[in-house]
Amino acid sequence: ENVNDLADVVTDFVTVETFVFGSYSGVTLTLQIQRLAELQTNCVRECALLSGLAEHTVELFDSLPKGALPQKTRETVQHNERKALKALWHHTERLAFSTRGEELMDIADRQRQDDSISNYRLALLKWGRTRREDTTNSPLYEQDLQLCLSMVNQLKDFRAGRLSRESLILPPTFYWTFGLLSIFITISFTLREAADPNGEFSIVDRCFFSTLTLAFLTLFRFAIDMNYPFKGDYQIRRGTISAELISARRTIQNALGEDMAEIDEL
Repeated sequence: ENVNDLADVVTDFVTVETFVFGSYSGVTLTLQIQRLAELQTNCVRECALLSGLAEHTVELFDSLPKGALPQKTRETVQHNERKALKALWHHTERLAFSTRGEELMDIADRQRQDDSISNYRLALLKWGRTRREDTTNSPLYEQDLQLCLSMVNQLKDFRAGRLSRESLILPPTFYWTFGLLSIFITISFTLREAADPNGEFSIVDRCFFSTLTLAFLTLFRFAIDMNYPFKGDYQIRRGTISAELISARRTIQNALGEDMAEIDEL
């Protein structure tokens, strides 16, 4: 009789905890999916803008003849063109391979001159000032130059938004709560087994325990991945994002040509 009473208590407890676990899992999953959608949308926009900026920059640099410029001015112009394109290449590498901490260090420590967006803007401004010495062609590219500067400002805003969303990690209470619920479930099944050591769990009990374990592991891995959104089991950077990054990198690679060897050595 005591064994039956214990089994009834454990069964009631597991039933109630199942509803709690399911409700909490549903709320957590909703938050995670919302964060995933926002972060992925922001990253797609940033990569698409980066790809467009690379194309506009290459077209801007190739649209005007450099033969009419004095040799020293022409060398300065070409140097700033390579510097601007290398800065965009560096930004694609940061998006594809670097961590959030490395990007923040690039932004904060300007003395290292590793911030790709700042390097691009400075190179483009110097390019514009130097090209204005050619008064004949200056009006032809001024509008395109301002368009590229406007796009790089938008790119900076998109990067700031992405880095901000990446920093929104889940509170530790989520992990503690999931851990406690899992411990309670484990204890419940252990007590059920202790109440009747010679008995066997029914197929319903086994499926129920397996489902709870699978749900916990899935949500836990999802939570971990959202705290490290570009690594793990559910990676965000794929599909459209990868296509835009590949497009940008190919555009820059074709424009740099032999100068890509300098980047590969770094």
